[in-house]
Amino acid sequence: MPNPRPLSIVKIKPDMLNDFRVESFGLTSTDRFVYYGEIPQDPTRCIVEGIYCGKRVPYLFVDMFEEVDATDF
Repeated sequence: MPNPRPLSIVKIKPDMLNDFRVESFGLTSTDRFVYYGEIPQDPTRCIVEGIYCGKRVPYLFVDMFEEVDATDF
């Protein structure tokens, strides 16, 4: 599956919800994020910011997210 497009809305993939990074940040399946894109120095990681959940998540892996329809809230 391709990486999400920059500035798209993403959510955590269902198979990643039990990942220790996801659990340590307290993320859930209902959290939505703005996907800003990959980090140039490490394209396997990305920058996302929570929408309405107030969570800023630093440098998680790109393959942890999937793009969703903007109405999927």
